[in-house]
Amino acid sequence: MSRTRPSKPWPQAALLGLALGTVVACAGSPTPAQGPASAPAAGGTGVSFRVQVAPVLKASCAGCHAPGGSARPTFLGADGAPVHAATAANAGRIVTSVESGRMPKGSTPKLTAAQVADLKAWQAAGTPDN
Repeated sequence: MSRTRPSKPWPQAALLGLALGTVVACAGSPTPAQGPASAPAAGGTGVSFRVQVAPVLKASCAGCHAPGGSARPTFLGADGAPVHAATAANAGRIVTSVESGRMPKGSTPKLTAAQVADLKAWQAAGTPDN
């Protein structure tokens, strides 16, 4: 009785696994066209204080909520940039005010639904400094 040696399919399987692993790993990476704002923030919140929250607050709130401004609480620094600790401490008030449409006042445009959603997501994630 002659014995035949079984073929060794493992090299092909290893190459297939490596190729599939590479495709899966690259599928979630942001493309250059998406830019850094589309990438998830550190800590996995999906919303970055520095990328999504701070620029909106600087553009929409700096006129009144910076030091020397007409409104309290002051959560922006002298340069008009949001200070994380002060912003985090007032996150609930900020979200409630922009969501209700009470803020920003005057001729400053209201925040978009996406901007409000980012603020809410940042607050819900525990106001990370990312």
